[in-house]
Amino acid sequence: MDDTFNDELEEVLRAEKLISESKRPSSGIWYYVFLPSGWELRTFLYSEYPPEGHIEFWAKYIVPELVKAWSLDADQKRKLLGVYRGMPRGRVDFSASSHGFEVEIPNTWYLFHGDDFPKAVDAEKSTLENAFNLSNFAVRGLTQFKFTAHEKMLPDHLKVVKSILPSME
Repeated sequence: MDDTFNDELEEVLRAEKLISESKRPSSGIWYYVFLPSGWELRTFLYSEYPPEGHIEFWAKYIVPELVKAWSLDADQKRKLLGVYRGMPRGRVDFSASSHGFEVEIPNTWYLFHGDDFPKAVDAEKSTLENAFNLSNFAVRGLTQFKFTAHEKMLPDHLKVVKSILPSME
């Protein structure tokens, strides 16, 4: 990020009285995870977690949560570890060009997704914007919701997940 953005960001945060670290916007990744209670959003803000990719977060956080929630065995866990694109996922970033988009709007946050949100989930843009502390940017038109095939679930990964969690809709 350049110094101009950092200066503008600090000004916006002061104006909105959101100086606390917990309210600063952050890039990161997200998953919608299917649990016995239904679909739940899991976010990994890079301001709180190391900036790793979906593969690492899937293995470190999502799979252990699924194993515990569904009382899965070691074989099911092993199968899940290889299918990190078996549930809806996405990424939040301040750059669009790093995701293959040629046109980038200055000072804009991008919410990348695979356009495969669960039917039972209210996949409103504001849900993800709030999760990444972007609501102040959203009201100014400084967030963009972008489809990218890279974030789309893979059919073979989804098939494995559904074989382990048959009630997944």
